[in-house]
Amino acid sequence: PGRILAGKRFGNNIVAHKQRAMYLGVYVGPPVIWDFQELPGQVGALGQGAVVDIGTPEAPIHLFIGYNDFYRFDGARASPIPNGLKETVFRELNRDLSHLSRVLHDRDNGRVYFFYCTSASIRPDKCVVYNYRTNKWGRDDQTIEDVIEFVAGSLTYAGVGSLFSTYASLPESSYSDAFFSAGTPVPAVFNTSHKVDTLSGAPTTSSLTTGDMGSEESFSLLNRVIPKWLSKPSSCNMVNFYRTNSLGDGLSMGTTTPMDSRSRFDVQVEAKWHRLRFDFVGQAELP
Repeated sequence: PGRILAGKRFGNNIVAHKQRAMYLGVYVGPPVIWDFQELPGQVGALGQGAVVDIGTPEAPIHLFIGYNDFYRFDGARASPIPNGLKETVFRELNRDLSHLSRVLHDRDNGRVYFFYCTSASIRPDKCVVYNYRTNKWGRDDQTIEDVIEFVAGSLTYAGVGSLFSTYASLPESSYSDAFFSAGTPVPAVFNTSHKVDTLSGAPTTSSLTTGDMGSEESFSLLNRVIPKWLSKPSSCNMVNFYRTNSLGDGLSMGTTTPMDSRSRFDVQVEAKWHRLRFDFVGQAELP
């Protein structure tokens, strides 16, 4: 079914992707050298940059963007990763530029960034993030040129002055000890100015929107919201939305309420359906 779009090592084997097919290649030696067998299911990757290995050499695991979903491959077959957002992503995806999709692995934090192009961009400009340790998803939309694992250079004499104002502030190590050698790889992207940005900055602004809460049968009064913060932001505003009739009616926007000193949002609105949006400043986490 079409040409090969991606190929990636899988332990001692090879996985080759077409648009809707996968082949596992096993080394068998001369005269055949490699024996490729088609795997079950009509699943394949969008392109070479759309596949990443999050496993180990002994137990590889591939995550990738397929034609209409996100997949996990463990050596037997590719299984969809539960996400609840594929309709949004693949509605936005520019099919003509789907081969430009990129996947970036943040090993330390157990995250995989899926970058893709929308119909309005010739560069990846949208991103969803999967935390495979917690099985949670998020968004980190930004326009990039490409992804890379970046390794910072080691410290040189020329750079000492920018880090340490005096000799006394240098690390307390013996003369023969090495310090500030090259670091471990960190996830990074090339921005639209052709420069490398690491994904390690302090959080700035973000938002979270709930689903609709209520009933078709009766009105309910929303008068207070108390989030259970795991990590409380430096500030937060809550915007309430509501529907007075059925879920099919238009959504009305209510008031914007700042978080008070007791981490509460006091509001008065009566409706059949309520929806909330929280706008955070700084790092924030909810269970």
